[in-house]
Amino acid sequence: MKKNIPLVSYLLPAFIFCVSTANAAITFTTEFDDAANTETDGFFVFDTIDGNVTGDAAESATISLVGPGVQGLSNLNNGTVQTTLAGNASESTIVTDSTSPYIIFDLGSVLTIQAFNSYSAHSDLRTAHGYTLYAATGNEAGFALPTDPNDDLTTMGWTELITVSTSLDQNGSQGINITDTAGNIGDYRYFAMDITRIVSNYSTNYGEVDIIAVPEPSTFAMIAGFIGLMSVVVRRRRV
Repeated sequence: MKKNIPLVSYLLPAFIFCVSTANAAITFTTEFDDAANTETDGFFVFDTIDGNVTGDAAESATISLVGPGVQGLSNLNNGTVQTTLAGNASESTIVTDSTSPYIIFDLGSVLTIQAFNSYSAHSDLRTAHGYTLYAATGNEAGFALPTDPNDDLTTMGWTELITVSTSLDQNGSQGINITDTAGNIGDYRYFAMDITRIVSNYSTNYGEVDIIAVPEPSTFAMIAGFIGLMSVVVRRRRV
């Protein structure tokens, strides 16, 4: 059975707060934009936290669902943001309020992860985020992927990172940034969102998940080489 983790709901006007877990270094920060700001600034564009990006590790990940109650799963990592607050299964991933599934991300290989970010938007109370985030390399003793939404990942080689729980009484968009104050979150291949019911009788419309990985050393070398080449070109043009 899943471990029963009590969640605390927070009222979120337009300000930022941070919550620490038992692992004091891993925290989440959130920002809420009301409908007017969302439509003016753009979906998942925030002032004080990182907004949605393209080309992150989640976009190339294999995403799977364990359990019922989810529509539009592929929208969660397709790199495309919503275009309307009344988003439906064609633009967002809808998790119904009466279910508690796992959403699994397989990055394909172990990567050093800087941040795990989730975003939601809707014209009602469907922006509340509620999930416990787990991670694994796949090399842990006894590691296994869940096959039942009631599986307890802590007995299957997974590490519990943090529980996110927010509640809203207005419409708009919300972003969640999960980071580690000591540096990177860690080296992982798999992430699992254990979705939890937050607001009674309301689903959650998750618009996108970003998983931000540290660039490979070869990427830094390529960038450095490109900068060096451009500097040579510039010097030659000046001569």
